[in-house]
Amino acid sequence: MLDMSGRRKTDHSGLVGQYSNLFSIGFNGYMFIFDFGMTNAVGTALVYSRIVTSPADAEEFLRLLSRSLDEHANKYGPLTKAGDTAPFAPTEPSVQ
Repeated sequence: MLDMSGRRKTDHSGLVGQYSNLFSIGFNGYMFIFDFGMTNAVGTALVYSRIVTSPADAEEFLRLLSRSLDEHANKYGPLTKAGDTAPFAPTEPSVQ
């Protein structure tokens, strides 16, 4: 279902956000598997979410992520590199 601007209508009311700094991607001929989790300073890791999707939908995810990273850089400046510290100020994210 689409809204007036042509975007899909999405109900976000039941979503719970979790921070992730651990990512893993696997694939075979039929699907991509995205694992998300968290690791701490001593290296303990916990994977808490897995998304399984088609190659075509993984490609759409890549397109949306790339566009979002470009928009973020245009709005907030260049991204910090791993290990750099950046201020963490939680705000409501923009949903594509």
